[in-house]
Amino acid sequence: MSAIAGAVCAGLLVKLGMFVESTGQGTLFTADTGYQCLSDAPSKIRRPDLSFIRKERVPPGLWHPGFIRTPPDLAIEVLSPNDSTSETERRVAGYVRAGVPVVWVVQPETRRLYVHRRDGTGLILREQDELTGESVLPGFRLPVRAIFRPLDTMPANTPGGN
Repeated sequence: MSAIAGAVCAGLLVKLGMFVESTGQGTLFTADTGYQCLSDAPSKIRRPDLSFIRKERVPPGLWHPGFIRTPPDLAIEVLSPNDSTSETERRVAGYVRAGVPVVWVVQPETRRLYVHRRDGTGLILREQDELTGESVLPGFRLPVRAIFRPLDTMPANTPGGN
């Protein structure tokens, strides 16, 4: 993960973490957590940059050593400049096939956030828009601009910086 993506991901982790902790809706995980739940590649491990599992879906035995075998309710990928479009599309498709209801793809360079839903619908959010948790994280609301705030302190010649 690039420094730019890392800063954006850390900021999003803080904002989501505060919401999840205050509401008790479930558990938020970082990229250190592996998911082994892709039906077409059962041995493949996926590590979204951030992920969330609702409290009522936490599987028995979650807190044991090893990978989580239940798909998250939300998978979040924060793109680095070297992430290819085709690989990102493969990752999103894999999450959707595994049963992930919502996938967020955060693009710091363009300051856009792509919402992909299991039902095939989606959104492209820009800085002036508001991100919601929809049915996965009810009550979560965040201006997209706040996700990209770490970029505002970067030099103008930095991709995504001011």
